[in-house]
Amino acid sequence: MRLDSTVGAMSLYSFFFSVLLPGLLALNYGLIKTRRPMKSEVLWAGFLAGLLVGICCLAVETVIDHVLPLAQMAPLARSAADATLVAAGPEEGLKFFALLLVIRRYVYPDDAAATILAALGVALGFALMEDSLYVISAFSASAVGGSLVALMRALTAVPEHVVFGLTMGALIAVTRGGGHAELTKNSSELMPALLVPLIMHAGYDFLLMAHEALLKAHESRAASEWTVQWVPIVMASSVITAIVLCNHVLTHAARFDKPVHDARSGPAWLGGFLLMVGLLMVWIMLEVPTLEYQHALAKCCVVPLMFGLDLLWTAFRRMNQPMPTIVALRY
Repeated sequence: MRLDSTVGAMSLYSFFFSVLLPGLLALNYGLIKTRRPMKSEVLWAGFLAGLLVGICCLAVETVIDHVLPLAQMAPLARSAADATLVAAGPEEGLKFFALLLVIRRYVYPDDAAATILAALGVALGFALMEDSLYVISAFSASAVGGSLVALMRALTAVPEHVVFGLTMGALIAVTRGGGHAELTKNSSELMPALLVPLIMHAGYDFLLMAHEALLKAHESRAASEWTVQWVPIVMASSVITAIVLCNHVLTHAARFDKPVHDARSGPAWLGGFLLMVGLLMVWIMLEVPTLEYQHALAKCCVVPLMFGLDLLWTAFRRMNQPMPTIVALRY
């Protein structure tokens, strides 16, 4: 009985630190960047849509996985097909259409901040659903293995879904910034908002799947080492793309839109915290004894470091701006 209660407590802590904590940090990042309050209706509409997308993706991916003859392909071809057709395609596609529905219902045209916040809500809802399933499944097999899965997903998978969502929201905001109120009439202009996150997602998943496939096929870590080395590079390029796009869109939108909420201390404290987490992961990475583990841990440093630096830069810029007039809007 004592062992069961200990495992249950570990499961609860791992669920909090791997699912809820990174989600709350990402939520605060989005609220700070968009200057919207937590009670924004568009955020929680997107979050609910993301939860529903997570449930739908589970069924869709199961069907596609059984229909496609992936087991008969070569390791790299199978990994590419699995990453694109089974994982990234259905997930980003369903998130994209769910986000369009939320935007049409809750977001005014040209409101870039609300568009990005809606995308963040969809991404967080999906990440919460997916990560919960992974952590529960891992803990059902092993408590130690479940803890490791929970930690790694907290530093990689959940932040990556946030990055994909922010990129999608920013690219949709660019399209709507041209005054297009009816999204369905501009489907060709919206394609980058679907394709760019899909490519990011597929590239990230391909490297992880190729690593496992090559290990099983060759039973040698040397054959799959290149996949581990490329993961931090792919993650860094995705994070930089999301940050640059969001900053560009929000800076342009700030000329026409007054913030609803402005917490001057928010960017500094959260940016400092994320930067310390990133530096801690760098220290841990450098302390591990082998180069193999250093490559594996390098991907855990990327998101907290870059988001932390972005928030500190945001705090610096806002310190030199006059205090804005807060507008009471309801979403």
